[in-house]
Amino acid sequence: MARWNPRVLASILSMVTATGAGAEMIDGIEVEIGSSAAVFAENAESPLALAAPPDAISIDFDAVSAPCGFNRTAALRDEFADLGVLFDGPAENDGGAILDECGSFGLSGYSSPNLFAFNANSQMPDGGTARGPATLLFDPLVNLVQVLAGSRTDEGQVLSMTAYGPDGAWVDMASVTLTPEMQALSVSGPSIREVVVSGPGIFALDDLAFVVATIEVDLDIRPRNDRNRVKPASRGVIPVAILGSDHFDVADVDVSTLAFGPSGAPRAHPRGPHFRDVNRDGWKDLLTHFRSDETGIEPGQMQACISGARLDGTPFRGCDAIRTVPDMDGDGLHDRHEKRFGTDPLNPDTDGDGFGDGAEVHVTGTDPLNSRDLPPPPLD
Repeated sequence: MARWNPRVLASILSMVTATGAGAEMIDGIEVEIGSSAAVFAENAESPLALAAPPDAISIDFDAVSAPCGFNRTAALRDEFADLGVLFDGPAENDGGAILDECGSFGLSGYSSPNLFAFNANSQMPDGGTARGPATLLFDPLVNLVQVLAGSRTDEGQVLSMTAYGPDGAWVDMASVTLTPEMQALSVSGPSIREVVVSGPGIFALDDLAFVVATIEVDLDIRPRNDRNRVKPASRGVIPVAILGSDHFDVADVDVSTLAFGPSGAPRAHPRGPHFRDVNRDGWKDLLTHFRSDETGIEPGQMQACISGARLDGTPFRGCDAIRTVPDMDGDGLHDRHEKRFGTDPLNPDTDGDGFGDGAEVHVTGTDPLNSRDLPPPPLD
């Protein structure tokens, strides 16, 4: 036998007192005592039926103080806009509303105490009806939406959830046969803007979760150089271009969010980035630079990736192949060249003269093994 939540029972008793001895609450509506077999309280000890996926945004509808009945609330609209979702109904004031489980929906298997509830027989103070279908609008786009659904009164009826893309095209659909034990259903796709939930006259939803979609972008490391050579420990910088296209405008990139390589290196230069067409395809690209020794790229690594977000918060990610060049001490001199010049591959300044081995070989032309062979002082 299910254990009843004392708080729910207390709420029901207080509700009966407030509405008069001749009324009780069923499915969020006050009815005359005797018009139904019993008052149905939720089993508050039922386990949560569905865990949120990694990186999901979760809404359990429990953060607000909700009434027991529809006659004291209004349809849910923009209360969770800061989390990236708006709610709508079939008419201006129609749609589901957040109710406490003391509304007696007879459900279990959800997070207590609130539900996102629907009852086509209800009447809300603004004249609206808590009826479906419910429309959920996501901004930024998402790639997965899941929710719990159930109904005691309309048990055996089918509830469906349909996902649409930003262009209104169908993306995915799921359905479930309703029972008093709330069940999970989910839809997924690369770019979901809208989800429509259609069901019978009386049902409830809970534990909504959704994952913001990550846009895949094209990346070009060391533009116009197919070798993409990277010296992992070098103190130099790596030019990286995010390629624009007809489906990705690089002007929308929030450059403060850019992170490159396993360590998520920030941009090397505070100014910029530069917008230019590096691959000459007619679309502007975003070119920026990252310090090699901050990227976390290891010798032998064959790919490097960048991550960031657009100005609207939509995350993106892009990767390109690389070929790491051994330079164990990060002095800008390939280990193979260290052997040829006789320098120490583990010491960036073999002769200790304050000038790195790579700088002496490639820039000043001095002997990296002779501490007395120094470059001439700069001219005044």
